[in-house]
Amino acid sequence: MTYDTQDDHFTSDNTDIRFANKTKLGGKELVYGIDLNNNPTVEDLWNSTPAWGYPWIASDNAPTPNASPFINGGLAQDVAGLGVFGMWNDHLYLDAAIYRSEHVGGPQPNPGVGAGFNIRGVAPYWRLAWQQLTGKTQYEIGTYGMHLRSTPNEITDPTGPAFRRIRTRTGQSTRKSIAQSSELTCFHSGLPTSGKTAIC
Repeated sequence: MTYDTQDDHFTSDNTDIRFANKTKLGGKELVYGIDLNNNPTVEDLWNSTPAWGYPWIASDNAPTPNASPFINGGLAQDVAGLGVFGMWNDHLYLDAAIYRSEHVGGPQPNPGVGAGFNIRGVAPYWRLAWQQLTGKTQYEIGTYGMHLRSTPNEITDPTGPAFRRIRTRTGQSTRKSIAQSSELTCFHSGLPTSGKTAIC
């Protein structure tokens, strides 16, 4: 829950509900489960993804950047996602989820009017990581991303203009345009806490 001083009311913030269990796979421990949340990347084990990025609370008065990747909070508290996750042998982590638009407070069925992102169908999200413990520290290397097909300002018209975005972290940048829609693939390098961002 978050309190907004300007509007004088509480709102729902990032929510992550999990069921977890463990078993053996190949003689090694496997922790697995199901996850329900309302913000892609909030389920991250290392809190190194955009849902956990600084600043956690923005000023109501100070200006903020006008553009950022959609996965950097553009879908926060505006989607519902269901996924599965697993950690094998305390090293390999995999998370896969699907998201749909769920504009809180809107009419049902929701037409998506006034929303910048209206997911068509479902938007898959993935997170893959490897962690290694040493005597003095812990290392984690991984990737995450999401494929989104959206109709700005409308959900219900399947023939209207749409754009497609794919957001992945690691590697290089490539961009291409396709008739009547644009597909954007972004790859970024840098440590999760480095503050490096790119606009997708």
